[in-house]
Amino acid sequence: MTLFALTEAVSISRSLALKSGQAVNSNQEFYGQGLSNIVGSFFSSYVATGSFNRSAANYDAGGKTPLSAIIAGVLLIPLILLVAPLTAFLPVASVAALLILVALRLINLAQLKLLFTADRMEAAIVGVTFVSTILFKLEFAILLGVIMSLMIYLRKTSRPRIESRVPDSTLPNRKFTSGISAPECPQLKILRIEDSIYFGSVTYVREMLSLYREHYPEQKHLLILSKGINQIDWAGAELLFHETRERRKSGGDLYLYRLKRNANKVMKRGGYLDYIGQNNIFHSKHDAVAGIFQHLNPEICKNCAKRIFSECQQYPQPERTLDQNQTQ
Repeated sequence: MTLFALTEAVSISRSLALKSGQAVNSNQEFYGQGLSNIVGSFFSSYVATGSFNRSAANYDAGGKTPLSAIIAGVLLIPLILLVAPLTAFLPVASVAALLILVALRLINLAQLKLLFTADRMEAAIVGVTFVSTILFKLEFAILLGVIMSLMIYLRKTSRPRIESRVPDSTLPNRKFTSGISAPECPQLKILRIEDSIYFGSVTYVREMLSLYREHYPEQKHLLILSKGINQIDWAGAELLFHETRERRKSGGDLYLYRLKRNANKVMKRGGYLDYIGQNNIFHSKHDAVAGIFQHLNPEICKNCAKRIFSECQQYPQPERTLDQNQTQ
């Protein structure tokens, strides 16, 4: 019932906010409902929540502040005492028609059309919830919609986007880009991970990192651009610890660039940053490339013709072989 009440109140507030242009603070609504239900529990009161019909009627009447709801509640008490005997003669169908008429004003057909066109997953949630409200109890329908939303959210976040990055030599600061045909360093793999590394995405991220180690064994060093990683839980920290250990076994290492504060806290408290090493945590791209470059094999750098980093220019260009000259 608590979940039902909170979901209903937030749905009402967001629907009215689209019409009025106001901002909705869902956390404040949760605090208010929680406190009211805690106090009401000592007086055997019903669960406090919002009402689609009452909110719509209040909005159409020109209500601007919470005081309008208080005034409506105070006036409702004498009104019920006076009119209740007369309402007993009203047909139930007429009352239902009145409620439907008021509730229809909360439905934004233009927004629904846009939703069904833009996002099929969200459209499926709306469709399932709508059909469930007709076939089942309202509490079950809302719970089904919430659970389905969580399942789709977990499905999306369980496969974070992982892209290879290379410095763009055409830009003065050599910004990292996702050029597919751009040359990569033969010793360093640069990956950008978008979204959180948590228990739901650990399996997918582990598989992808293993594939990179298997398909590119010569790239023993790995730099993770962690600007897009919002959160890292214990399972994600264990994954980075395991990846660091595997990289070091093959003679390489793991480095992190621009690790966010929330992710840094978990890594630091668990001692994972101590294992990875503060020297492997960088806050600027120049420091990251310069620091990692010192750990690369100089013999491979001398014979490398790609020269994608500015630090590579300290080595002379490799001499062309006879076969290369004849080919060109």
